[in-house]
Amino acid sequence: MLIEVLDNVFDEAISNAVIRNITENTPKWYPSRDETIEKDNLSSSYSDTGFLMKSFDIGYPDDNNDIINIKNNVLGDLLLNSYLFKSKYEFKDFQLGRYLWNYYNQSSSGVYHTDSDHDNYFSILFNLHDNDGSTVVDNEVIDSKLGRAILFNSNTKHKGNGPVKSKKRYCLNAVFTADDYRLKNGNNQ
Repeated sequence: MLIEVLDNVFDEAISNAVIRNITENTPKWYPSRDETIEKDNLSSSYSDTGFLMKSFDIGYPDDNNDIINIKNNVLGDLLLNSYLFKSKYEFKDFQLGRYLWNYYNQSSSGVYHTDSDHDNYFSILFNLHDNDGSTVVDNEVIDSKLGRAILFNSNTKHKGNGPVKSKKRYCLNAVFTADDYRLKNGNNQ
């Protein structure tokens, strides 16, 4: 299983620009449907699994070109390219599949899911600001921290956790395909 936690992928100025842009576009947000995955595990204290805003999906090319999505995709590209530049991995035949923006509040609690069932799909979770929420990847809890990106195989079970003390948590989930990957120094994985 591939996993990389990389800090300082972007700075606070970039973060502020991204958050300002995605919060100005609130009509695009919709409730997460992850709760349908584990219907039988819902308790009476259960509230929501957060909110989503999809700005790019390779399967729906016509939806990627409205002005709101174009702005969000430019910002997503900025984060993604910064990560790819700083990562210790390089990917062969990289192709972006999706940008999915996430919002969690104090009553949000994610459920375990995968982003794909295929071995050649990879996910990167970008934490857009400091908060006390987290991402759980294969039972490893990774705290939200401004500029932190988490790379993992998309077929790895993971979930987002909403904040407890912080008012909100924003992040971006980017999914892409690649035929292979290796360490940048040339060693195959």
